[in-house]
Amino acid sequence: MEVYLGKDRQRATTDMTVTHATVKQLTRKVKGHGHKLYMDNYFSSLDLYNDLTKHKINCCGTVRPNHKGMPDDFRSKILRLKWGDVRARTNGDLTAVVWKDKCDIHLLTNRHVSPAEGNFCDESGNALKPVIVGDYNRYVSYIDKSDRMANSYSISCCRPSTLATRIGCLEESSCQHWPTTTEKTMDCVVCHAHTKKRRQIQMKCEACNVGLCISGCFKDYHTKAQL
Repeated sequence: MEVYLGKDRQRATTDMTVTHATVKQLTRKVKGHGHKLYMDNYFSSLDLYNDLTKHKINCCGTVRPNHKGMPDDFRSKILRLKWGDVRARTNGDLTAVVWKDKCDIHLLTNRHVSPAEGNFCDESGNALKPVIVGDYNRYVSYIDKSDRMANSYSISCCRPSTLATRIGCLEESSCQHWPTTTEKTMDCVVCHAHTKKRRQIQMKCEACNVGLCISGCFKDYHTKAQL
């Protein structure tokens, strides 16, 4: 297991993003075994998928429509999709898919056959999920149930729910509030505020220079007006 803290930029190169390098590092021991990897739109990219395919790791996941290499016409302002519409574009082994349900769901895969394009609804008018959407829901739900596309649609168009998304929001706003270890023990300010008892830890916010537990307290300290 490896914790991605966002600031570990020494892995990135001019040709590889931090997220690309992180996924590559985490999958280094499963290369060549034919594994399948599912991920959300914080990590998905065409370059990453192509890179992992060379090591017999096939991928599937949601993807940001404005990501480098995505079809130009997949932007929501260009595609005027109706409920149940499916559009697909293929480039080599990669297939980009957009499916319209409550919002536009964009996916990228190199392990599925390109779905048929058209409008697909049942007799009640409900949008029928393509196979790629069903597979994504099935496998990603084992990791984080809050990210189930069919229920909450939080992945593409609603609230940010995953740790990776929250880290991405912090990074994009240039806040630079990252957890880091300390040589000396510090008191967690959130635990002390809640319990009035000292909890000594070796973790702090790099920018605020206050002790914070990595699970729960770090988020509460930076997102809640009152502890």
